[in-house]
Amino acid sequence: MEKEDEKQILENLFNRIKVTSIKMKNSIDRNDMRQVLKYSVDIINVLKTEFKAPSYYNQLFLNVYESLLPLNIYFKEEIKRGRRIKEFYEAVQQCITVLPRLYLMIIVGNIYIENCPSEKKEILNEIMRMANGVQHPLRGFYVRYFIIKILKNNFDDIESILVNIKEMNKLWIRIGHMKHILGKSDVMKVRNELKDLIGDNLIKLANVQDINDNIYKNKILLPLLKIIIESGDYISQQYLLLYIIDSFPDEYNIKSIDIIITRI
Repeated sequence: MEKEDEKQILENLFNRIKVTSIKMKNSIDRNDMRQVLKYSVDIINVLKTEFKAPSYYNQLFLNVYESLLPLNIYFKEEIKRGRRIKEFYEAVQQCITVLPRLYLMIIVGNIYIENCPSEKKEILNEIMRMANGVQHPLRGFYVRYFIIKILKNNFDDIESILVNIKEMNKLWIRIGHMKHILGKSDVMKVRNELKDLIGDNLIKLANVQDINDNIYKNKILLPLLKIIIESGDYISQQYLLLYIIDSFPDEYNIKSIDIIITRI
């Protein structure tokens, strides 16, 4: 498929999303949850489209992301009217295919956590497990980026963020092997375009509250170094190590220099 053909496909998908978004909003106005979910699934399903130019996939993802934001308001308003968040969480899990089910679980799961903080760990663990079901490297990569964008302040558990870094890094490496789709000359360019999305995890990790040098050394740095070493990928190793140095206070890394030297 030529780049111009892909550009036309992207424009067609934008138009499709626009039309479907209007139908979804009309269903929201009628308070027809079944139709709301149907049209939201139709929007998410466009993310199954293959592109040789991942920048097009990124544009598609951002368009889908913006189109799904009204769902957040809809679910919250319905909860204020007396509907149970658990009802929504169970409803979205009825989606037949993995990708839309997961995107909707992330949206509703975020609201679930806000309303039932005691369920946070269980919901995060369920979402992280479900994310493993997306085997396509680029789709799986963006699902995990969607987790960061939607969960925001609720995604502040060190262990969950580390899992997301590990899995995104694996997918990032696998994208580097998609030469049959991307073309050999474009693989490095693609990986370079996507690296900062992994870095968003490290920024979030650095902003977790109540971190001190001891927690950093034992609960953050050691697992990160393990991820770096086990990746076996030079590009990944170089990037993650530099991002760790940039994201965390110098004093933490100075106090942990012995571990960095002996492990790398």
